Amino acid sequence: MNTNKLVSVIIPTFNRSLDLTRALKTIQNQSFKDFEVKVIDDNKDVEEIELVKTICKQFGVSYLRNIRTPGGCGARNTGILSSSAKYVAFLDDDDLWFPDKLKVQINFLEKNTDFTGVYCGYSAYYSDHDFHLISNSGININHKDVLQRKCPSSTSLVTVNRNALCDAGLFDEKLPSFQDYDMWLKLTNIGPIGYQNDVLAVFTQHGGDRVSVNLSKRFKGLRLIIEKWGHEIAQYQSIATFEKSFKSDAYIANALAVAGNSYIYYIKYRGLSFFNSNFTIKGLLKLLSSFLGGKIYWFFVKQKAKKKLEQNPNVKETIRALR
Repeated sequence: MNTNKLVSVIIPTFNRSLDLTRALKTIQNQSFKDFEVKVIDDNKDVEEIELVKTICKQFGVSYLRNIRTPGGCGARNTGILSSSAKYVAFLDDDDLWFPDKLKVQINFLEKNTDFTGVYCGYSAYYSDHDFHLISNSGININHKDVLQRKCPSSTSLVTVNRNALCDAGLFDEKLPSFQDYDMWLKLTNIGPIGYQNDVLAVFTQHGGDRVSVNLSKRFKGLRLIIEKWGHEIAQYQSIATFEKSFKSDAYIANALAVAGNSYIYYIKYRGLSFFNSNFTIKGLLKLLSSFLGGKIYWFFVKQKAKKKLEQNPNVKETIRALR
């Protein structure tokens, strides 16, 4: 183990060897070089395991088996505990980094030592529809902000002080969902998380990850978060409002997953989202527009995404180079 590196990059992987290769290429092309890479293998299939080992050997990165709870959080914790670097950066195996991602974030953390971590703007890639939507409107966040649902959208956007991660107690492997949200709450109990609006990553959105079968898992995690943090959440909003807002988002995610494939389920999840929202005029208009069908929805989203991408030519060019 090289203990002299400033950053450990941790990549959990499961059944995505082709995506893993693309992710590793974007790490290989980082302008910042003082890092090590740890791929944490969560596969059970022997052929897939051997393939991941071969890929790691090709890129000269460390291969580790996930020795903790199966899943992303157990894999991330395996990586954190195997590292002695000052900072930890996470990258999911289907996401990508822009070349200056580590450089920009490490510069921020070295200059702002009171922050436990930093996250960045990103381009959401909707793989089922093949387009990018830029998102770069975050803020520096403290514990109060996270309790009010302001937090990073993905661990792939974040670089964190390793000592803070350990002091926070690592990722909670008992949670079936909301593990990231729980971590942001724990980290901001120690110190704030910074934000830079530079678009520095591609966050892949898979429709298949949002089918209705995952709702029970999502809602179980939500109940556990409320049990764990409800006494603090209630200081800023009612628990009912907090719960309904997350449920509304979950139903929207399911609606978008089936949009264009199942008209009935698209309407169903749009309706459930609306009835778990604050019944705004905007929300009602979105519900009514959903009767036009998911294909119409995606058409307008694509037009909006295309316009925003044209307004950010540097981002557009970098995304093209990552393909």
